[in-house]
Amino acid sequence: MTFLQKISQFRPIFNPNLWFSLGILVLMANEVEAAVVVAHRRCTTRRTNRKYIWFFSHLALTLPLCGEIRRHLNNKNKRVYFVLFSVCTNFVPSNHSRMARTTTLYVSDLDGTLLDANSQLSPESIATLNHLITRQGALFTVATARTPATVVPLLQQVRTTLPFVVMAGAAMWDNASRTLLHVQKIDPEIERAIVAIYERHGLQPFIYRQHGHVLHAHHVGAMSASEEAFVAQRQGSPYKRFLLDAPAYEPSPDPAMLIFSMNDYGRLEQVYREVVATTPCEAMFYHDIFDPHEGLLEIYRKGTTKAAAIRRLAQEVGATRIVAFGDNRNDIAMLQAADVAVAVENAVPEVKAVAHSVIGPNTAHSVARYIERDLETQGE
Repeated sequence: MTFLQKISQFRPIFNPNLWFSLGILVLMANEVEAAVVVAHRRCTTRRTNRKYIWFFSHLALTLPLCGEIRRHLNNKNKRVYFVLFSVCTNFVPSNHSRMARTTTLYVSDLDGTLLDANSQLSPESIATLNHLITRQGALFTVATARTPATVVPLLQQVRTTLPFVVMAGAAMWDNASRTLLHVQKIDPEIERAIVAIYERHGLQPFIYRQHGHVLHAHHVGAMSASEEAFVAQRQGSPYKRFLLDAPAYEPSPDPAMLIFSMNDYGRLEQVYREVVATTPCEAMFYHDIFDPHEGLLEIYRKGTTKAAAIRRLAQEVGATRIVAFGDNRNDIAMLQAADVAVAVENAVPEVKAVAHSVIGPNTAHSVARYIERDLETQGE
């Protein structure tokens, strides 16, 4: 693969200085003819005369620096002009349609929504998403209750550059820098009050604390079979460490971000009701999608939601439209905050009730297919 072929696969970045430098490299790399042919075929959109004049004037300033460019510009063949202008703006993908910038932010839940029945991202979904991201500029990310310890491996083949909304909005994970952003911390007094409620019901939760870019998950006492399986599946991650041997929940300089538990649904429901009645926090209680007899309880700082996180992210990336996908109760606030709320076919009735549309099940690559159709409809 030649240098020109490599750079022609880049996503569009309208940075004249960057692409002007690349244009010089192309011409100086003895690939002028190849550059002319490819750019002439790819330059399918017309620019205004003002833009032509601006570019040519900008280029003329560099002529004393590069006799090779001057020699080729003296050629009456205007195709040389087109290759330079194409390099300085953007390359068009191989399907000859110009790669567009999208203003829609697509956000999907993971379990039961984007992931299949085996809690994996299907090869078809990966291929579709990567095509939409790299070729059509789709803005895609996920919003999940999971932590980076499992989100990063699941999405390692997806080429999105946006932060992941993790822990139901308690933080964002910047995969490029491997850091937690916008961390929502639970007040220590509220943390102690919640732990006391658990203890009155004979239960012990996991307390997740930020320790640099790593999460420390503290647990006291014996664990249930489901909790042991939960820990076993997540051991060894560079992003999470379980601390299970402490005799009691001790004060820590690391801020708590999440208080999490899994147990019998009826037993855990009593904890949930007391917590929401007596402490200022954001609590989500729902059935495990893999075992309806098992309940999952997540407790965060007051105001922590996927909805708040995706609104913040949309503002940061300049998106003017949000399309969100979900399946369970902890997705409802996010769906209500979106411009377009989409439920998968296997979603619980409460989610379908707030959705604008219901698509196929999570086992049929439905999220990726919807995004593909939506981009076509929006003309992005």
